[in-house]
Amino acid sequence: SALHEPFIGYYHFWSPHEPYFPHRRFIGMFDDGWNPAPKPPHPLSSKAPVDELNRARREYDEYVANVDAEFGRLYHYLQDSGILDNSYLIVTSDHGQMFERGVNGHVTPLLSEAIIQVPLLISAPGQSDRLEVHLSGAANIHATRVRGLDAQLSGAGNIEVDQIAGPLDARVS
Repeated sequence: SALHEPFIGYYHFWSPHEPYFPHRRFIGMFDDGWNPAPKPPHPLSSKAPVDELNRARREYDEYVANVDAEFGRLYHYLQDSGILDNSYLIVTSDHGQMFERGVNGHVTPLLSEAIIQVPLLISAPGQSDRLEVHLSGAANIHATRVRGLDAQLSGAGNIEVDQIAGPLDARVS
């Protein structure tokens, strides 16, 4: 049944961190022969071979698909039990992964969009419209959440957090 008292639920999915061990029903689901165009290794990379990067990318994608399915189960439970009727659901990530330019993973001196750009999904009670949030970095998640919720309550549509204008500056459009 729905909870009547305010609460916070924190759910941490370790996956899809290495080692990649998805459920067997996800293994091989991306073995379709597609490989991205190779890029030359960056001088600061570990020079991982392209075939290793493509294998790791497929294994990572299988694990992401597995986590997505598990998150879907949690979401449907929260929805079916009525918890989402009066709850905010916020989903984000700690970092991305890189499988190119000779880099396999995220521990690298190279900072790229694949590593530092993280998703941020916010679902508010009764929300029917999509709220577009564009982050300039993970450090702005809290400010974006606060500004986004304020904007949603005032009926605004889009939030853009722009680090150039300052980490706490949000423009509502």
